[in-house]
Amino acid sequence: MGASYSEVESPYKYLERLCGEEKISVDDAFWDDFLSSAAIIPQATYSPNKEYRWHEESLQLLLGNNLITSNLSTLTEVTFIRLQKVFASREDDENYKQNLTCLCNALFILRITCKYFIERMPEDAVMQHLHIVGDDDHESFFRGLFSLLTQFMFTIPVNNITRLFESAPNKPSKLQTMFAGQSMQECHSIVRFLLDNYINRIPLTWESPNESGSIVFAVASGMWSVISYPFSFGRTSSPAPLPCRFVSPLAHRSLLLMEILASIVIEHDEPSNFCLALSKAVDIVSSISETPKESELPQGRIVVSFRSLYDVLCCELEQEETTLFLYMLLQHNETFKTWLLSRTDVDAFILPLLKVIYKCGDGNTGHCVQHVYMSLIVLLQLTEDAVLCSVLTEMQLEVVDFFTETKLRNVTLSCLCVLVLLRLIKKNIASVKDRYLFNNTLAVLANISCTGCVLNEPAAQSFVSVVLLLRKKQLALSKRSSTESSSQEEKDEKVENECTENEAVIVEEILRMLLEISVNILAHSLVDNLHLIHGFLYQRQILTDLATHHNLQDILLILESVFSHFSTHIITAKSKGFPLVNSDQVMACLLESARRIPSTIIMPLPHLRFKYVEEEDSFKFFVPYIWSLVYSHCNINWDINMIALFQYS
Repeated sequence: MGASYSEVESPYKYLERLCGEEKISVDDAFWDDFLSSAAIIPQATYSPNKEYRWHEESLQLLLGNNLITSNLSTLTEVTFIRLQKVFASREDDENYKQNLTCLCNALFILRITCKYFIERMPEDAVMQHLHIVGDDDHESFFRGLFSLLTQFMFTIPVNNITRLFESAPNKPSKLQTMFAGQSMQECHSIVRFLLDNYINRIPLTWESPNESGSIVFAVASGMWSVISYPFSFGRTSSPAPLPCRFVSPLAHRSLLLMEILASIVIEHDEPSNFCLALSKAVDIVSSISETPKESELPQGRIVVSFRSLYDVLCCELEQEETTLFLYMLLQHNETFKTWLLSRTDVDAFILPLLKVIYKCGDGNTGHCVQHVYMSLIVLLQLTEDAVLCSVLTEMQLEVVDFFTETKLRNVTLSCLCVLVLLRLIKKNIASVKDRYLFNNTLAVLANISCTGCVLNEPAAQSFVSVVLLLRKKQLALSKRSSTESSSQEEKDEKVENECTENEAVIVEEILRMLLEISVNILAHSLVDNLHLIHGFLYQRQILTDLATHHNLQDILLILESVFSHFSTHIITAKSKGFPLVNSDQVMACLLESARRIPSTIIMPLPHLRFKYVEEEDSFKFFVPYIWSLVYSHCNINWDINMIALFQYS
């Protein structure tokens, strides 16, 4: 038996009975005949067999009759039995292959029926359809179903079968509450299993059963169809080729599932046991020098290879779901964060984050914007550490390929961070309403400025140009506010005027923070930042204009004292006949002046050190974000018109 590539009998005659008005018992021979059919699962991964495609009429019939017949819950019981038979047989046994085929088909049927029901009914109604009629213990039934799926994941060989797991996204969900109530031991086992899948990244390999003669490969191919079959009735065309993250679909699905489970929120916004299990993962090298036995594992800890996990994260960090997972690890697992911050090859995880911000930070909509947010948060988490910021300043990059505005050679990693983040601010100045984006960007810049960041000429020019653009934005807002002040009677104009005032406040806050960052950069390494000094001296009038703003006067006073020192030195040099014709001569004069500046003129600002603090209701952002990623990448083509994950008041 097994999923064959040859033409077989259509399963539609069995479907009619399953979906009809007849109640089918658990021990009925029907289940053996139906589940042994090789035509249930489409054989081509992305080209469903048109003749044997599941029709919506059959599912509509099942929807109408199942509350009376309970055939769907009976199928779940049959699936339990088939799983036990798989456990009891050996892989070289013919019964094993037959039971594996039946198990594969049963899970496929459960999957598509659950998908169809979820699209059309609320959660309570779906639970009734899956539940046995006359049995009031709903929770016991679904805990059994959960146990079935976890046993299936842990037991069936990874090279012969692919896993499937679904959970409910809504916070008040009964199913979610049951998942959150799993014991710590169960959660540890699940999280460890998913981490192993993600780290090992077992690739998807295709081998024709006709060539190998192995029926197990046919079953594996069929089970992969359970995961990859596009549930879109009536679609016959093949979609685009798989992206690179689907080279190892098991690893990718495991990652998404980990993020779903870790994001479950229980009462009082406390993390679930899944999140706690992830937070207690430790490195296998630091815990036990050799591969540990189950009995030797640290109590309450998951042991993984942080190095292997690190390598996988760095390879896929440009993917949204990977950036999100790195955030979860840094936020919840202090051991992993400490391990990561001890790395000397920081460019391996900093460069992908900067690349995401560079490519997605142009004000585009959709997931790209959320990816920028997550990348900024991760950078903020990392730059909290002063040692890492020092490493950024010391690390030289020979070439930066993704930065196209100018050719960057032999640039420090901290200077590249400044360039990318300033570019992000510049690209979003037109609409300054996103205070969250600016706050996190400026916080990262401030952290980097506290460790002697050295700006090359492009970075210094970019810094001054952003200040100029903000000043122009400030003047434009001031002009708009003055023209609207005479027409305050109109309600819409009042609202617009309030928005203008809010924008003006944000612009002033950004300006002050940038000026404070410039003070910190100069205070820590004045001699090495002559390009920044030269840029501000060239645009010194802007500082004079900004001095009229009360909230900027104290920081401008510090900068003015610094630039007055350099300006006086330049005037003195000219009066003595020193040539200052070209840039090299000017820079030489600035260098001489920097060496003579009194240390008391400019001092570092100790308050410019920021830490990321997760908001109390952060689940309002992360839960919808995670499920939107799952919706986009899980390869289940939900009907967007039939399903809503979240409702907003």
